[in-house]
Amino acid sequence: MMNNLTITEPTHFSAPSLAGGAILLEIGAEYGLVDLLRQSRTISVGEAALHSGLPPAAVTQYLEALASAGLLEQAEAMAGGAAPAYKGTAALARAIHDVGYLSWGLRACQPLIANARRFLVDPGQAREDHQRDGGLVARTSQWMGEQSFYPHAEETILALRPRHFVDLGCGSARLLVKILQKLPDSRGTGIDMSSKACADARHAAAGADLGQRLNIIESPIQSLADDPSPLAGADVIHAGFVLHDLMPDDEAVLDRLLAACREASPKATLVVVDAVPFAKDEQERLFSAAFSYLHHGFMGRELQSEMAWSERLARAGFSAVEVSKLGIPGGRLFLARGKQH
Repeated sequence: MMNNLTITEPTHFSAPSLAGGAILLEIGAEYGLVDLLRQSRTISVGEAALHSGLPPAAVTQYLEALASAGLLEQAEAMAGGAAPAYKGTAALARAIHDVGYLSWGLRACQPLIANARRFLVDPGQAREDHQRDGGLVARTSQWMGEQSFYPHAEETILALRPRHFVDLGCGSARLLVKILQKLPDSRGTGIDMSSKACADARHAAAGADLGQRLNIIESPIQSLADDPSPLAGADVIHAGFVLHDLMPDDEAVLDRLLAACREASPKATLVVVDAVPFAKDEQERLFSAAFSYLHHGFMGRELQSEMAWSERLARAGFSAVEVSKLGIPGGRLFLARGKQH
């Protein structure tokens, strides 16, 4: 079954504007200011300086550059403060989204592109020598995902109203926090192999005052194939762009993991967000071709088609698999229900 989500595309920037936005936002990410500035409230120079650990004069200069670019607008100084204050414009969210694609391609994937010939000649050694920065991959994916695929997954999960929500490869737990804030009677479990991501997730949970409602487990998701206990009692299990990392080398582990999800929580709905290879739709084909080529030829990953995913989920014991498109080219959401639904 194919359900197409209607995506309202933001107004995109010209190539020069996108390049300028990329420079400014990538610098802002290094300063640690982008996540602060993207909040829908007024930010004072003092708060930005304290947040970044940079001198107020240097922060002011950067914020003025963003205002000149149309990404911020100056607001009235906050009560009792003489320094200027700023608030993000509608263009800021659009720029972060569009720059996310550019930065994912040219910054996060830079080790692959810069060593392209080595990946053709000796791919195994090249993968060991030229690995991508996981933090950079996560951040640029997040910038893309805020508009391109997070909203669809969030909407799907909220509609299911889980009492226990498990997120495989949860990263910094942005999705978990959003879901639990909107479902105050629910609890969540996040699993990720990155110690930094788990530390960030616990910090986010504390900042959102989630108390004992959110449990973060530092472990590779493959471990669930042998110990599925963290999945027990889950109503919804989500895996966002993580399962393709198990293909083709850990294909047997992937099948055991899917079966473990089904067996540990027979009534759970599995929400898999992943990419299909070389999508042919005119709006998808260019980015999808690059994404697929990098994953197949450089990263040693095997993306699966819609049919392959549907068949694999059916073999694991799931039924009524529904497929829908995401905003990211080539992205698909697979909704797989337990056979007791």
